[in-house]
Amino acid sequence: MDNLEYSKKKEEKPEAVQKSFNYVIWNFFYYRQYQKATERFNLLYSSPEAGELDNETLELALFHKTLAEQYYAKAEENGPIFRNLNSIKVFINLRKAYFYVRDAVGVLEESMG
Repeated sequence: MDNLEYSKKKEEKPEAVQKSFNYVIWNFFYYRQYQKATERFNLLYSSPEAGELDNETLELALFHKTLAEQYYAKAEENGPIFRNLNSIKVFINLRKAYFYVRDAVGVLEESMG
């Protein structure tokens, strides 16, 4: 055991690196994406091509849009979003709001071709 050929190597454990999650950046990102997707939805929904879609498709798009608006309202429960950009509650609800309005836009775009 005194011979170096038979000695064991010390195993080094990797140190965990903790990175903090920046809610301000992500909340602002989802806020902007929500705004852009809402504008896109409004353009698509009021376009002449939307008048040619069947009722089921329009209802599905409106269902997703309604859910998005509900989550956006939850994000604003504690005041304006810009005052609470560092809040996890805003992050969770704003993220869901964006995903639902994105789905509503997707339904319309897919149906219109």
